[in-house]
Amino acid sequence: MSTDSNRNAANEAGASAFTARTGRHGLGVLQSKAAERPLVLPARRFIFVRHGETAGNFQRILQHAGIELNETGIEQAHQVADLLGGSGAQRIVASTVQRAWQTAGIVSAALGIEALAEPLLRERSFGDLIGSSSRDLDWAADPPNGETVDQFLVRTQAGLTAALQDSRPTVVIAHGGTLYVLAYSLGLKLEEGMIRNATPLLFEPAGSGWAMQRIGSEVLPRGSNIGW
Repeated sequence: MSTDSNRNAANEAGASAFTARTGRHGLGVLQSKAAERPLVLPARRFIFVRHGETAGNFQRILQHAGIELNETGIEQAHQVADLLGGSGAQRIVASTVQRAWQTAGIVSAALGIEALAEPLLRERSFGDLIGSSSRDLDWAADPPNGETVDQFLVRTQAGLTAALQDSRPTVVIAHGGTLYVLAYSLGLKLEEGMIRNATPLLFEPAGSGWAMQRIGSEVLPRGSNIGW
């Protein structure tokens, strides 16, 4: 089988796996709501990076805002920085949640670009569910003392619009939930590997919409986490 055939087969498998995830975790509700509020972005080209791995990711628990990267996450962040060295990025905008801001700090130092803080890019607040397992998380349900789906969607879209209001090539560093909103708001389909920690994704205009692809993600160290 050719390299292209292997790649296509892997992409199809990843898409099928993510379709199963969408149904299992109630992401279809977020997807449909985001599709009703499509984003119009001034940015012409940008890169999205989910933060590096944390102990909470490794343990598959819903984590508080102050948790830091673990050793794997720090290594991932440095390797993302190496990958983005020739990307032509001119701006870095990041969530103020510690795990994303720490990832941004590592990338910022390597690229020589000051990271800009955007609080609206913070991960969804899961309220009383913080500290519990994320394995059976239902994104369609409203967590006690947390954000509803609608609140999270509207806030995150506002954060993405603010982060990408500049046409210069931008790196956005945030969260898995942020990526869901971004992809769904642009009418794009995610694959299983795209949601992993520290996987850089390139977004570029394609026809009347957008295209999304991974950047060298196979070289990054991987923990056990896929998702939150």
